[in-house]
Order: sequence, then C-alpha cells, then structure tokens
Amino acid sequence: MIKAILDCGKLAGGHDKAHAYLKQELELPEYYGMNLDALYDCLSSHPGTIELLLRNAPRLEESAYAKKIVETFCQAAAVTGGHVIMEYEAPVIEEMEVSEE
Repeated sequence: MIKAILDCGKLAGGHDKAHAYLKQELELPEYYGMNLDALYDCLSSHPGTIELLLRNAPRLEESAYAKKIVETFCQAAAVTGGHVIMEYEAPVIEEMEVSEE
C-alpha cells in the first residue's frame, strides 16, 4: 500500500522539484524516471492500494503540470482500487455581532 499526505504547493513548484518531492515522499525506487509515465507505472504496479491526501489543493491552480500529476494519481488509484482525497482550506468565518431589535 502507498499511503501519503502530499502538499500541492510542492507539486506546483516545477517539473524537477515536483518529481524529486514525489520520489522522496512516496518512496519511489531509484530507477524512477521522473516523468508522468514513470509515476503511473510505479504507482499502478505497486502491490496494494494507493491512498493519498492532497493538502492545499487550491495551489494546483498555479501549475498545469501539477494538475497532470493529480490526474496521474487518480488514474493509478482507479487501477489499484485506491483513492485520492483533495483537501481545501476551510472557509474563514467571521463573527458578526447581532443586534436584538
């Protein structure tokens, strides 16, 4: 099983930085090719399911490549029976003073 919590901000930091981050956090093998095809191959051929929690999901809007990484996660999870959860920050709720009339 692959189980990890990933920061979407680090996926949006560019191709090389994103793949270095994924290699470390997902404990991908030394031969990992640092591209989307290699990511899919490593994830989908891993025994067990994939469970990923992606924090700071709004940061994905900063990078089309980061969105492709998430698509790759979802494709691999579909093959292994796993899941990918996107975590958005909770909205800020301001306290309002209510007057009694």
